[in-house]
Amino acid sequence: MIRCTERERLALLDFKQGLVDYHGVLSSWGSDDECCNWLGVHCNNNTGHVTMLDLNAHNLNSYLSVLKFSPSLLELKHLNYLDLSYNDFQGSRIPEFIGSFKRLRVLSLMDAEFSGTIPPQLGNLTNLRVLNISEYYYNLKMENLEWLSHLSSLRSIYLRDVDIDLIESSKSRVTLPPFLEELQLQHCELHGSLPFSLNSSSPFLSVVDFSYNYINTSSVFHLLRNASKKLATIDLSGNYFDHAFGDMEILENLYLDSIITEDAGISKSFWNLTHLRIQVSTNLRLIESEFTGELPADLSTRFTSLRELRANNNQLNGSNFRLPSGLEYLDLSNNQITGQIPDLSHASSLRVLDLSENQITGQIPDLSHALSLRELYLYGNQITGQIPDLSHTLSLRELHLYGNQITGQIPDLSHALSLRVLYVSGNQITGQIPDLSHALSLRVIYVSENQLQGGLPETIGKLSKLEELHASSNLLEGDVTEAHFSKLANLQFLDLSNNVALSFNLSNNWIPAFQLRFLFLAKCKVGPQFPKWLQTQSKLLEIDISFGGISDIIPNWFWNMSQSYYSLNLSYNNIGGRLPHFLPTIVDLGSNNFWGPILINLQAASLLHLSNNKFVGSISFLCSISSAISSIDLSYNQLSGEIPDCWNKNFVFELSILNLANNCFSGKVPHSLGSLLKLESLHLRNNNLTGELPSSLQNCTSMSVVDFGGNKFTGRIPSWIGGSLKNLLIVSLRHNKFYGNVPSSICHLKSIQILDLSKNKLTGKIPPCFNNFTYLMQNSSSVGSTTKNLWVNSSSFLVRNGYYIDNILIQWKNHEWEYRKQLGLLKAIDLSSNRLIGDIPEEFSTLKGLILLNLSNNHLTGKIFVTIYQMENLEVLDLSQNQLSGEIPVGLARLNYLDVLDLSNNFLSGKIPTGTQLQSFKVSSYAGNIGLCGDPLPKCSANVPPQHNKIDDYQESDTFLDRGFYISMVLGFSLSFWGIMVTLVLKHSWRIAYYEFLNDVKDWLYVKVKIYLGRLQQKLKRTR
Repeated sequence: MIRCTERERLALLDFKQGLVDYHGVLSSWGSDDECCNWLGVHCNNNTGHVTMLDLNAHNLNSYLSVLKFSPSLLELKHLNYLDLSYNDFQGSRIPEFIGSFKRLRVLSLMDAEFSGTIPPQLGNLTNLRVLNISEYYYNLKMENLEWLSHLSSLRSIYLRDVDIDLIESSKSRVTLPPFLEELQLQHCELHGSLPFSLNSSSPFLSVVDFSYNYINTSSVFHLLRNASKKLATIDLSGNYFDHAFGDMEILENLYLDSIITEDAGISKSFWNLTHLRIQVSTNLRLIESEFTGELPADLSTRFTSLRELRANNNQLNGSNFRLPSGLEYLDLSNNQITGQIPDLSHASSLRVLDLSENQITGQIPDLSHALSLRELYLYGNQITGQIPDLSHTLSLRELHLYGNQITGQIPDLSHALSLRVLYVSGNQITGQIPDLSHALSLRVIYVSENQLQGGLPETIGKLSKLEELHASSNLLEGDVTEAHFSKLANLQFLDLSNNVALSFNLSNNWIPAFQLRFLFLAKCKVGPQFPKWLQTQSKLLEIDISFGGISDIIPNWFWNMSQSYYSLNLSYNNIGGRLPHFLPTIVDLGSNNFWGPILINLQAASLLHLSNNKFVGSISFLCSISSAISSIDLSYNQLSGEIPDCWNKNFVFELSILNLANNCFSGKVPHSLGSLLKLESLHLRNNNLTGELPSSLQNCTSMSVVDFGGNKFTGRIPSWIGGSLKNLLIVSLRHNKFYGNVPSSICHLKSIQILDLSKNKLTGKIPPCFNNFTYLMQNSSSVGSTTKNLWVNSSSFLVRNGYYIDNILIQWKNHEWEYRKQLGLLKAIDLSSNRLIGDIPEEFSTLKGLILLNLSNNHLTGKIFVTIYQMENLEVLDLSQNQLSGEIPVGLARLNYLDVLDLSNNFLSGKIPTGTQLQSFKVSSYAGNIGLCGDPLPKCSANVPPQHNKIDDYQESDTFLDRGFYISMVLGFSLSFWGIMVTLVLKHSWRIAYYEFLNDVKDWLYVKVKIYLGRLQQKLKRTR
């Protein structure tokens, strides 16, 4: 037996010394003197020299790390195969000495975690046939391509994710090796023109992959035009091409190359072609070309101009454009290609066509002649029409048409014997799901988000190879029975959700043939009993049977199984009972009848939604969470005690949603809440929380929703709302005890959508800078961009659209409403029930997108601004319970969407403007304004005395120095005197209450003085 040479054996051992072998993969190296028997080492059977070193980690099922890449490998002078792929060389550089292996034919360093510049010394490997230096994790560069042209024997180049960043001295075009067959340069940061070309005598190129670069089409054509006869695979996806099919020179010229023959009387090499266009007429190939030299006389009559050709034979576009006849694989996905899908009748060899994620229009062409077509990807376009006849596509395996505008019905599939994947979701397909009894190869069916009607066909139960069935969000109806699943032993994914007329009628002792991993039956009728057949599904990872009509207690066997689930959604049922100790990572049990304290272990929690149940007790269990949780919703329960002060622990560093609204929490807001730097939505409304808002909340700069209404918060509105938190969309501080002025920092909220400061003790004037609310200045039709922000993103969320629907409580049309799905459409400002004074700022008129404005129950004076007509989307306007005077502006009648108007209990006068809107409101909308007249109030009299006299009479009866004033003065003096003495001996909480009282008295005096001075000023003006 031939033994390996001693020098080569020692060289391998020295190389091993520089490696870290975590799992003993190379344990055989050294245990046997015969190195040809070592793992990954292959020798020549005649000479014993090492010819192959294959340490590909995928083959070894382990990873090797490097301490030092020993040059001792140079002793392997007969090495012709070196594969170090999928190992960890820790960002070290590719050794230059690899270029000394003169006999090397295969070099593979794929994802070996090298970094730096690929050494040009590799150009010395003149016998190399395969070069694979793709690198995903580290930044690997090529600064010089010239050495590639020296590899004259090269057949395949793989340089995925290598940054081809050429230095100035090497930006000239490089000629690639003449026998090249595969060229794969995905994600290489190539821009504009390609820096290389093919040798004119190199007709072997069959695979080209330039996907996800920034190259232009003409550059690709210049490279490929000499290789078109052999070209079988083209991948140009993700290059931002924005051409129509008729203008794509690459494929037009490839088609030209495929039909040029010696029949033209001239060889292809005769032409110095720089631009080619073709069109085949009945019996004559008409070619327009640019070339050097004169056109042979015998051929001059066989050519015409492209302009005439297009005029006579239609313009080259998607309808008559043809693909190269020898092409097998074409991927132009993720570009911006327009036009129609090209004719496929001559693409006899085409197996895979991917035109997905473009802007393609028109209909799908006839597929009856595409006899070799196996996979067709057209999803994410604007394709219309119907799905073509599939009866002749005997080889078709995958059809991806989702996300288009396809209509009609799903065609007959009885002849689609090879079809494995049918993906037509997200269209406008009608009719029923067809008979599937003959499509026995189907593995995946996606028909979701269409308008399919009727029942689920029982023939689905015959598809023994079916793995996934997605039919959600349709109009399916009827019963689902055991017959629908009779032979589905391989079914793993079942989604029939959002078919509200679909009922599951399964016997209690039914044992399915399948083992599901994913089950989604939301809004299907699953109950009233909890589905017993789930006890047989031991491999379930995600389950959603929300809105299932279940009125039952969850059995213990289900809770025991749920510990292995990843996500569980049982929300919006009528399920009762207590929670187990362990819950899945993602869980939504909202809107049920669960009760008792929450005593759960959340070691791996990512999302916890238990809202709208009957839970009681504290929430101290949150302090035991040991993993990063993104969303917590415990709203609408009976939880009590203080909010725990443990939010500065590492387990909540990812928390973006915290909803504790509508409970019985008391005490102050803990300071550690300010540690939630990724918090986007915070709901604390309708509890018994007290004190001032902690200043630490200003650290939560990602906050978009602040809902603190319905508590007993005191102090001034903090300036960091609008100062540090500039991304707020919703601010609700309603129904608290905030006092002082509205801070001017509020005006920095350019994206604010809802501002509710109502039912507090705010004083002073309304800031005139509300015209800084950029989003509220936009017309309501532009709501789309901000609406998305209100659906706060949550990691791997079991609500299957991937978003948390936020909510807010707001006064709308004289009633309190909780807004959820329509929240993104609401634009509102509510400052009602405060003690605000002064005029209404005219800057409100710039808020054209505002839908609700409520300034009622304040002490506002002056007139209604005449430019109010500019608030064209206003639906609710409430200015009642103020001291507004003057006439109602005529422009108010021009607000066509106005549905609620309340101007009652002011000092308005004059005739109500005539229009279609204002006369339709009830008398109560204008009541309490002595000087108003006109429909719907009594008609105005021609002898009505001047309006100011009536207002004066009303005002005289409300003098400043009335009995209440004197009583208040005496009472205030007494309380102030004794209060000062008492506060010297009483506890701290009493002093705080006393200071709040003094503040109220001060505010009352301030408002009274301002009102009196304002009225006195009006009297002086009239007496002049």
